[in-house]
Amino acid sequence: MIVKNSFDRRALVILCITPPAFLIADCSILLGLRYFTDAKVFLLATIAFIPIGFIGWKIHSFFTLEVAKKFNNVSEIAKRIFYTLMVNILISLCLQSFIFFSFGLTNFLGVTLQYEKLFLMLLLGMFIDMISAGINEGMFLNEQWQESTHETEFYKSENVKTQLHSLKQQVNPHFLFNSLNSLSSLITEDPQRAEKFLDEMAKVYRYMLRTNENELVCLSTELNFITSYFYLLKTRYGNGVEMNITPEAATKNLTIPPLNIQLLVENAVKHNIISKDKPLHIEIGIYENTWVYVKNNLQKKIIKVDSSKIGLQNINEKYRLLNMPDLIIEETNTEFLVLLALIESKTLQ
Repeated sequence: MIVKNSFDRRALVILCITPPAFLIADCSILLGLRYFTDAKVFLLATIAFIPIGFIGWKIHSFFTLEVAKKFNNVSEIAKRIFYTLMVNILISLCLQSFIFFSFGLTNFLGVTLQYEKLFLMLLLGMFIDMISAGINEGMFLNEQWQESTHETEFYKSENVKTQLHSLKQQVNPHFLFNSLNSLSSLITEDPQRAEKFLDEMAKVYRYMLRTNENELVCLSTELNFITSYFYLLKTRYGNGVEMNITPEAATKNLTIPPLNIQLLVENAVKHNIISKDKPLHIEIGIYENTWVYVKNNLQKKIIKVDSSKIGLQNINEKYRLLNMPDLIIEETNTEFLVLLALIESKTLQ
């Protein structure tokens, strides 16, 4: 259907060019200047030629479409041009011969059988066919280019939509709402802390916006972000949550896909009880200079939180696309541990 619709557009253009070209060429050869100077000759010859030209165009269109269907790929351009040209020339030879003998044998408008005129008609016919095939092929290639451009733009658009969707998943609206509530309380209670809170909040969301498109970021940069992120959590939960980042985790030549540690910290907060009496302890560190781990004490909420584990699946998918090992998850009665593979790099600082 796509081939036919595309061909129909080209066929209409060819209809406006080829039959008139054949009409002028054939009538000029058979009738000479009389075709242009005698109104009666011009009218009768044109009327006689129109049905023949239309039938010829329909026959050309049918066989050209069949060739286009058979050789529809850009890589088959040589075959398509060759067979289109051969079919058109063969049809043109038959139609030109029919016109010559029809006009000559009936002595229509005084035309006689002069075979040198037939030779000239056939020669000009082949030339017009080549021009027609060239126009048809040029339009086809232009359509292919436009289609390729549209597909590229479509995939770019879809990629942007995917990134925005991913960003929406990462910038948790509930977390933003709770952060704004905390900020609102601090503004009246402790303006200085409110200012500090706002600065850290700006760092968090600026980082999320800037790094979402990056495949990898420095581990040290990621941990600076986690420090700001944890400040917001600490302000909200107070002594109910604690975090410890081991000094070794500041190694600068190690990289990691961005925002994954934040997602693990968020999951720990989401699924565990947080209170002064039962504080949540989160630890982030390096294991064998190959893995970064996020560990928390396990104190699951009595009321289960809906979880489809999409976050962990997304992390695994990122690692798969980067040809990195899957994350390692270990759970005991008292601890929950996730290890993320690191990439050593000297280019990112």
